[in-house]
Amino acid sequence: MRFRLTLLLGLAIGYVLGTKAGRTRYDQIMELWNQVMGSETVQQVSQQVSGLADQAVGTFQAKTSEGMSKASDAMSSAESSSGGSAPPS
Repeated sequence: MRFRLTLLLGLAIGYVLGTKAGRTRYDQIMELWNQVMGSETVQQVSQQVSGLADQAVGTFQAKTSEGMSKASDAMSSAESSSGGSAPPS
């Protein structure tokens, strides 16, 4: 769904910027864009997507932190089992 929305947005922007239809067509496109972006449905979907993105970021941060903690613990364990000396580099 995100890919389709991004694709359509890119096509719309490209058309608006590349059109040779003149100011009248540009005004029609911008009026339609403003109507779509101002609709209640689009606003609700935008809020839902924003909430899902926030959740995904939180999950990513938690998983990354957990992974870093495990890696750090593994390195500490390896150092203590090898006598505390670091391997030669």
